[in-house]
Amino acid sequence: MEPGCIRSTMFRIGPQHLLWTLENLLDGSPVNQVKVPEKEARLARTALERMLVVSS
Repeated sequence: MEPGCIRSTMFRIGPQHLLWTLENLLDGSPVNQVKVPEKEARLARTALERMLVVSS
């Protein structure tokens, strides 16, 4: 899937869908969960942590 496809669908995420997802997480029933290999997850986590540090 091209990155453009992902960005073009981001606008479809409305507040009601976000709320539904968060409520399911609180209930311990995650929906639409994406699983990636541990190496990629670790690299992504590091990138997010670095972005948060820069944003502070």
